[in-house]
Amino acid sequence: MTARRITECEPVATTGGRQTLATRSTRWMGGRLALSNELGHWLQTTLADPAHDEAEMRRLEPLLALQRERSALPSVGQLLIERVAARDGEHLFVYPFAGRLVHEGLGALLALRIGRVAPATLAFGVNDYGVLVSAKRLPDLDADAVRRLFSPLNLREDLLDGIGVGELARRQFREVARIAGLVFAGHPGHDKSIRHLQAGTGLLYDVLAQHDPTHILLRQATDEVLERTFDIRHLQSCLEELAHRELVMTRPAQLTPFAFPLWSEWIRGGLSTEDWETRVQRLAADLDRRAG
Repeated sequence: MTARRITECEPVATTGGRQTLATRSTRWMGGRLALSNELGHWLQTTLADPAHDEAEMRRLEPLLALQRERSALPSVGQLLIERVAARDGEHLFVYPFAGRLVHEGLGALLALRIGRVAPATLAFGVNDYGVLVSAKRLPDLDADAVRRLFSPLNLREDLLDGIGVGELARRQFREVARIAGLVFAGHPGHDKSIRHLQAGTGLLYDVLAQHDPTHILLRQATDEVLERTFDIRHLQSCLEELAHRELVMTRPAQLTPFAFPLWSEWIRGGLSTEDWETRVQRLAADLDRRAG
């Protein structure tokens, strides 16, 4: 899913009798919305047992057959986890079907917790259906270790401890302090600059953090960052649901149809003079050659 903009023009009469066009624009941020539990379960049910009388599913069947051959198709109540060793490192693919925004928080959380198992330099990528965590070498993870990675316990503390929420909260505190009346934003038509406000609220944040770290406004700024950046409420409910799913852990010899879109999103962040589409096509051809 990606953001789409739908624009509609309609005539509006003016005082001179002429008609002009007024534009109404609606923006759909589908890629940022969390998939509901019902939709996520429906997707898993459909992919695990597709209706072959639908044209879309008939077109997908070759890919789904390849997914079954190389790994597995997760049903409702199952969590598919794939571990793939490639030339660029080891990759852990997880498919919760919870939406991109939840997966961004989950990816950061998994990278943090895997790093606690064994020191490593980790990176993660996400799409609407899954999460990828990569390293030069991932630690060995049995079923019990994987369960601990998805534990809903200490979620807030882990996010605060390892993902640099403090600096984000410091920036968010500017808006919290303005609404609370701690800073003067200027008279109407003579607003103070953002740089001026940030300097003032930054000083307030530092003083409160040093002398009153439990202050309610500091907690408000942190809560807003956790909600907006990591969608912590949906992430918490997602972890609670994953704790009850059956783990399906596989080790495919190469990337699966589920894994390839995640992997291609992950390499998108690298520096290259080739355009992304050319790189993906070349890498896909290389994978096909090695598969043959």
